[in-house]
Amino acid sequence: MLAITLGFALAGSITDKSVTRAVYLLLDGVLALGLLMLAVRHATRWLGVAVLLQGVQFSLHAYYLVAARKYDNLYALVNNLVSLGVLLCLLAGSILARRWRKASDAAAK
Repeated sequence: MLAITLGFALAGSITDKSVTRAVYLLLDGVLALGLLMLAVRHATRWLGVAVLLQGVQFSLHAYYLVAARKYDNLYALVNNLVSLGVLLCLLAGSILARRWRKASDAAAK
């Protein structure tokens, strides 16, 4: 997540906006693929929700790229809400995994 966030920050400094849009789409695809690989390996609900939300994010970028629309308030709202949703899913999953690990360690003793 951190590497993708840094990638987005660096992509924002590209002067050619059509290249910037393509880089945004590529970064979203890479993040979605990484989350999908985790979801296939661990098969948890929270990770599945994160993958679905990232798919929405990818679709948003693809739509604005293909339609050649300028980024507007709707784009910003959906982009921020979906990003927040992915981060909350990852946070909730980390908390649940830690609880499960502690419970299994306590049961083993």
